[in-house]
Amino acid sequence: MYWLVNMVDIHNHTKYSFDSKEEPENLINAAIKYGGKVLGISDHLNLTDLSNMNCVLEDVKTYCENIKKLSFDYKNQIKIVCGLEFNYFKGQDKKYKKVSQLNGLDYIINSVHYIGDTTFYKPGFFDSYSRKEIIDVYLDEVIKSLHVNYDFQILGHLGQISKLFPYDDKLIRYEDSPKKIDTILNFIIKNDICLECNTNYDGKTFFPHQSILRRYYELGGKFISLGSDAHIANKVYKYNKEAVTTLKEIGFKKLTYFSKKNKMFVEMENI
Repeated sequence: MYWLVNMVDIHNHTKYSFDSKEEPENLINAAIKYGGKVLGISDHLNLTDLSNMNCVLEDVKTYCENIKKLSFDYKNQIKIVCGLEFNYFKGQDKKYKKVSQLNGLDYIINSVHYIGDTTFYKPGFFDSYSRKEIIDVYLDEVIKSLHVNYDFQILGHLGQISKLFPYDDKLIRYEDSPKKIDTILNFIIKNDICLECNTNYDGKTFFPHQSILRRYYELGGKFISLGSDAHIANKVYKYNKEAVTTLKEIGFKKLTYFSKKNKMFVEMENI
């Protein structure tokens, strides 16, 4: 069953995240079975009392050591890289910066799961917003998340809030807020930050939406990573092939991953 030869997927979760019970080895063995080239483990890190997405600093050190050991153990079968997904919170820069400088981390994904101090997963969160209002508020929060005092390599799942939309239209497209989306895309292009194409949806639409991916390319963006956002082994690489097809049609040539914070590339024509 080697139908994803040379695939690269660097957004995945294991038992080190609050929302997964999967052993890292299970994700790795699934990736090997599918013929993958690179697998990234990027468990959640949240350093605030506002959420249950908590992982203390001592755990991060152990986490890095364990993932790096697995990287060594499986080095002849697949490339394993170690990342973290930071949950952006205003005022947490100092704590996150300390973690970001730990040895053993290959990359950091910076993501937005909250508006202010409220998660958009909270029941009733959308009740006081129209679709246009929540898109504007969400994009403003993403813009804030770009101006943190710590280094990150990847902007994670832009637009994923729309999965939870109670509105008839459940997608965020470029035309919904061109000015704010351009602000985000121009910032990451200027600062050599990678844009993630997150495939954790239906195989037809990704995060960000194809119209935003296309705009990123038009503006000169070229660094794209793939993330299935798997929390269980059988979701590893899910819909990645479909995403690669879409990215090729837009014009992208390479997938990006990171080793010791340095960009590495895999040609899409080999996938």
